[in-house]
Amino acid sequence: MTDRKVQIIPSRDGGHTFQPCRERELGEQGQYRTRVRETRFGQAEQFVLKLRITSSCKLNLIGAVMDAEVGQ
Repeated sequence: MTDRKVQIIPSRDGGHTFQPCRERELGEQGQYRTRVRETRFGQAEQFVLKLRITSSCKLNLIGAVMDAEVGQ
């Protein structure tokens, strides 16, 4: 079992206040193709995500994708 985790902490007001974190597994060392996916953050005009790594491992964030829709 791994202790390498990422905490995803969303804010819907531009980073002034943050919601409770969501914790996801990063995978073991050497698993280079591990992806972390999270959905259902709700809606906001000024959306910010804070990422926190819970172990002292080296991490390279290669990319991030957000699929957003314009509300009414």
